[in-house]
Amino acid sequence: MFHMIPGKYLPNAVLETREQPGGISRIECAAECQSNPKCKSFNIRSANTVCELNSAVDFTPTKVALVDDTASRHYAKVPHDCADYNGVDGVHCINVNSMKRQLRVSCEEGWTVLMRRTGPELSFDRSWLEYRDGFGDVTGDHWLGLEAFHHLTYQGNYSLMVEVRSMITGNYYWEIHHGFRIGPESEKYVFNEFPQGVGNLSQNAVYWSFMFGMPFSTFDAENDYDDNRNCAEAFQGDGVNGVHNIYVKSMGKQLRVSCEAGWTVLMRRTGPDLNFNRSWTDYRIGFGDVTGDYWLGLEAFHHLTYQGNYSLMVEVRSLPTDNYYWEIHHGFRIGPESEKYVFNEFSQGDGTLIQDPEYWPSHFGMPFTTFDNDNDDENDRDCAELFQGGWWYRECTLIALTARMATTGNCTQFCFAHFKHFGVPKGERGVKTHLLNWAVMKIKKIE
Repeated sequence: MFHMIPGKYLPNAVLETREQPGGISRIECAAECQSNPKCKSFNIRSANTVCELNSAVDFTPTKVALVDDTASRHYAKVPHDCADYNGVDGVHCINVNSMKRQLRVSCEEGWTVLMRRTGPELSFDRSWLEYRDGFGDVTGDHWLGLEAFHHLTYQGNYSLMVEVRSMITGNYYWEIHHGFRIGPESEKYVFNEFPQGVGNLSQNAVYWSFMFGMPFSTFDAENDYDDNRNCAEAFQGDGVNGVHNIYVKSMGKQLRVSCEAGWTVLMRRTGPDLNFNRSWTDYRIGFGDVTGDYWLGLEAFHHLTYQGNYSLMVEVRSLPTDNYYWEIHHGFRIGPESEKYVFNEFSQGDGTLIQDPEYWPSHFGMPFTTFDNDNDDENDRDCAELFQGGWWYRECTLIALTARMATTGNCTQFCFAHFKHFGVPKGERGVKTHLLNWAVMKIKKIE
């Protein structure tokens, strides 16, 4: 494809000239330019009798300027990638025939930049559509888009250059591979194989080979061979604490969760500020803030625990001494909403909190109860309404980590209706040792 500029020609860059007194057509001259790999543009001059093939265009580094001539026409190849701009850096437009539109790209010494990431400001935690269409700003950090990757690399034989800097030392590394190609969306933008390259980054050829034949994956379009759907698997148990996104395939969406040493936190309650006296809908979808106190949601509990075999860890602190206790049980699983998020049986565990094996088993087979969806086994009262928190109540239960929080000042008569765990060892406060001021429930997949 050529772009025509009437009344102009480009001097001082002629590769070859062909004169044809009877006249030469634009099609003939264009065909000759296309057949010559050094030809970047051509002039038709002298009333269509001269065809001049040029080695440059008017945007070359030498800044060759077009010259006015009413008897001439200048035809420049429409750039298909940054190489056609002859080393002129900056943001340019290229024409990708198979996309039937122009792309705005960043050019660096003839290389077309597919991705640039120089800092933390631009989020790369994006959906399939965003990775397909591209995001960011080509003048800075950006991802050009998988659709562009595919069409660009299918225009011909391309080399891929990768440049990185290490965080600690700032050292620069690079590598170049030849034959780089990304498949179409119908093949999920598969990463096609290329030969081993050169550079000071390629210390081990297996790094890139792991990607050969692999489709692209995003949090909402999982095409990899892994099953990283919880904190332990996503971060290989390396204790990457903090708030992270995990993708739960059966939910078809991403979850924002708090991770603690590989455990996925289902519930955190460290003070009285977050109200746990909530409706069925609230408990189903979750509430609070994962950076602090929250309930992840029964729907998430169900889908997470049905991904595999999970352990449940419960941590509590008691009033008024703030002593810490914990317990771990294996085989924890919560049923679906159709079963009212039933609490399925698990094996007895271990820990400093377990004083009687009957505490957690009292929940086995019990559906979840809220003040507006009473599923407990009490006929004359609603335990969730009485305790002011949703839970798996059996006879208004021995454990209630969501019930109204007690303080030493307000617990004088009806302490059993408060935030509690009967497993707290006896002797600390006599019969009132079950009162709590802090609790966490979290899960980890059993290998």
